[in-house]
Amino acid sequence: MCGLLFSPLMIELRAELTEAEAREFAGEIWDFYEERDFDEMYDRFHSEFQKTMSRSQWLKAARDMTAKSGRTVSRTLADTQSSWGSIIFKYQTKYQGGRAIDTLGVMEEDGVLTVSGILVQPQL
Repeated sequence: MCGLLFSPLMIELRAELTEAEAREFAGEIWDFYEERDFDEMYDRFHSEFQKTMSRSQWLKAARDMTAKSGRTVSRTLADTQSSWGSIIFKYQTKYQGGRAIDTLGVMEEDGVLTVSGILVQPQL
């Protein structure tokens, strides 16, 4: 298995963004992941994150990862941090193909919540 890119960005969060809002958004993103709706996920990436990989690169990486990992069996929030303008959630995840630490960053861009980065890190 291989990890997907995580791209922290140095942009300020609005003071009103709450961890609860970010966690709800993160849940929606993981729902897209489970549904294999990777185009929809890409549309929610922060514009700076989109500069790090094209849509076609993202689609290939996500499809390759999910082909190896299989479906999610369980995902449990393990840690939450604020860093470099993102609220970052780390999860302990069990996939059909093994375990991983999944990391998802959430930040705001022009009043809209976006994904600042994502990493699926297999645990060997």
